[in-house]
Amino acid sequence: MTTLHLQLRESDRRTVELRYLGNDSLNYPNRVLDLAEIQELLEAERVNYTEQNPRLVEFGQRLFNWLDGSGRWLSRLIDGQSDRLLVLAIDCSQGLAILPWETLHDGRQFLDLLGYKG
Repeated sequence: MTTLHLQLRESDRRTVELRYLGNDSLNYPNRVLDLAEIQELLEAERVNYTEQNPRLVEFGQRLFNWLDGSGRWLSRLIDGQSDRLLVLAIDCSQGLAILPWETLHDGRQFLDLLGYKG
């Protein structure tokens, strides 16, 4: 099992810094993400999580692609997993916590996420 800790911290009103923490073998540089790419998701009061919502895949892909970036680091990490278990631990500020992280979709399928509240 590989655990990848993602820390998202708002740099200013327009950007977020993405930091990777965890296993020493995962050496990804910090990145700055543009909030404009997911503004619609940030402004949504609630996402309708029923199977009838045709936008769930779209929301999930937008979030996944936002994290994945042009370097496709997350896609490569998922594809390269030999033990088939990758845990994404997402630590984000209150404003980003409202995002529908449970809809993460890599273009093929929704990612199986387990949520824990401590």
